[in-house]
Amino acid sequence: MKDPRLLSNQDLRDPQVLAGLRRSVFSALEQRSPHPLLLLQLIRLNRAMGDLDAAERACAEYARVHGPHAETDRLLCLLHGRPEAVARSPRVGAAPFLRLVNVLPAADQAAVWSVLDQAQGALSAANVKWRGGQGVFDEIRRALRMPAPPEALKRLTPALRGAIERSRLSSAFDLDPPPTGRVEGEVVCHTEGGRFGRHADDAYGSVGRVLTCVYYLHRQPARFTGGDLLLHDAKSDDRHEDPIGFTRFRPEHNTAVIFPAHVDHEVTIVHSDVTNPLEGRVSINVWLHASATHPSGSAQP
Repeated sequence: MKDPRLLSNQDLRDPQVLAGLRRSVFSALEQRSPHPLLLLQLIRLNRAMGDLDAAERACAEYARVHGPHAETDRLLCLLHGRPEAVARSPRVGAAPFLRLVNVLPAADQAAVWSVLDQAQGALSAANVKWRGGQGVFDEIRRALRMPAPPEALKRLTPALRGAIERSRLSSAFDLDPPPTGRVEGEVVCHTEGGRFGRHADDAYGSVGRVLTCVYYLHRQPARFTGGDLLLHDAKSDDRHEDPIGFTRFRPEHNTAVIFPAHVDHEVTIVHSDVTNPLEGRVSINVWLHASATHPSGSAQP
């Protein structure tokens, strides 16, 4: 592994690099256990690696030994599926999210696949928007996409809305106004080399989006690796940004991640040997908009 002092931000996206750093922290903890700064670094590395079970255990250990801490308490609430508990907590550490498992029953999954199979002729190169225009730039985003078929959204949206209402996400994510407007969706397929650089979903002509929902479904067993979703922490008041300040979510079948549309996120590079786009990494991205009667929700994306 490189000298840690020479690692770039891109190096620190690599789970293998992060695993090497985590081993170094474990070694240091054996000598200085349970040093609070080392435990915090272990939690951040676990989170950046996508080892959320280990992050949860490390948070519990921190609380047991050192007591309450804003960053660890916040992460535990999010990992336990209680985002409403962080609504009034200090905004340090992980960006807010809700992760769902077993989103759709088998019959609905099969129905969605059938719809996607029939519609895949509509897939085309995904573009990137910027201030004043849009275009296809593989260096930033490499994927195929199409509008989400209405029948797929009809199956998926009620499950997402139910979870949003049960978790009181409007208050948990400080959404004002709440996402009561129209629903927008797209199907995205990533094969070899697919990726999407850091961005936010409410930027550059996407006015009105307030909530992003990413639903994963893929053929099993999966024929791809990578394609992790990195959800970036907000920058601190002093503009310092932690290079491992993100939460990694692996694209597990029939799971979803929900987060505010203003949160920066990215998709890591995908590796796959498939030629059929629907055999690779597939997601349905759903955006819930603010009420159309509210100024921030009146524009079309």
